[in-house]
Amino acid sequence: MRSLRPRERRRGLTLLELVLAVGLFALLSLAVFELLEGTLVTWRKSEVRRNQMETSTAVLELIARDFQSLEGGSRGDLVVEWETFDTNSDGGRETVWPRIRLVRQASASDAARVALQTQQTVDGPDLTEVCWAVLPSRDDGSVGTLWRGERLVHGGLSASAEAPKPSVSFFDASYVKRDGSVAAGSLDELTGGVLWFQVLLATQTSSVNDGWTLGSGLEDAATSWDAWRSARPDETRHEWNEPPSGMPRVGEEALLPRRVRIAMEFEDPTQRLRRTRISSYIAASDVAITVDDETRVPKVGSYMRVDAEWMKVKSKSGRRLTVERGARGTEAEPHDSGARISHGETVVREVIIPTYREDWKL
Repeated sequence: MRSLRPRERRRGLTLLELVLAVGLFALLSLAVFELLEGTLVTWRKSEVRRNQMETSTAVLELIARDFQSLEGGSRGDLVVEWETFDTNSDGGRETVWPRIRLVRQASASDAARVALQTQQTVDGPDLTEVCWAVLPSRDDGSVGTLWRGERLVHGGLSASAEAPKPSVSFFDASYVKRDGSVAAGSLDELTGGVLWFQVLLATQTSSVNDGWTLGSGLEDAATSWDAWRSARPDETRHEWNEPPSGMPRVGEEALLPRRVRIAMEFEDPTQRLRRTRISSYIAASDVAITVDDETRVPKVGSYMRVDAEWMKVKSKSGRRLTVERGARGTEAEPHDSGARISHGETVVREVIIPTYREDWKL
């Protein structure tokens, strides 16, 4: 039998070369996978942030339009108040949300839209009542759901016998129930995932050009409002319902604020599941807490919520945070290990309220 000459021999891969090739391929695949995973994570975060910004922008635009159309005459009205809720069923009322009731001018298209939604007939454009309310979510009481309702008022209804009776006024004493809820079916759900919703109002003496500050001074902003000073915000519900300082006497027209500042924070449900948690029990007096993942907490100077309590992040060092307890009108309370930390991006809108009726026609 003829043997092959050296130059005619055909060599294959050795076992060592095969192992090295498989190892290099695995490393390359892992690098590609990590790059792809990082890109997808970044895309998901950007998509969630974009959706949150779109939601908050749309909500703020609608609220701003309502405030910019406020009726300041003898038929106008505005009540901004805070309501507390028992969201953990412990018998206390630890969660606080705002409620806004106002009377606004209605254009012909506004009146037609409201008439269609409420099955009413309308003779012409007039005024509408609007109610904004944040109520505890049915699925998770620690976050809020934003609701809005609108109804025609003040002679806008036709006298036709076929027209249904108008619903109870948002300003009627029976509209708000003792538990803080409102009449069923009067509001439409807009969006959930509300972490924070604040309304600040500038009185005739408030100084807000250099920033909005809370306090009892004449230069401070107000947290509640009563256009007819009839003691409608219940001071026993929350301290933010106390009447603001420096309010002038009410004449024959509704008293309106000079400017309104609206701040909101939303948290996407998918992001909420990925939030970090506190790693050990903290007492009501503790100002230092430890978290499971330091990369999932807000930046220094921002706010975060644990259960029903808001905290302001003062400093960070690894997994250890120094915080200001009982922020945003909440009470400092103990929290068990494993309690979730919630936070969102704050979106702010300031609205200048037209002072004279002719300004509203611009």
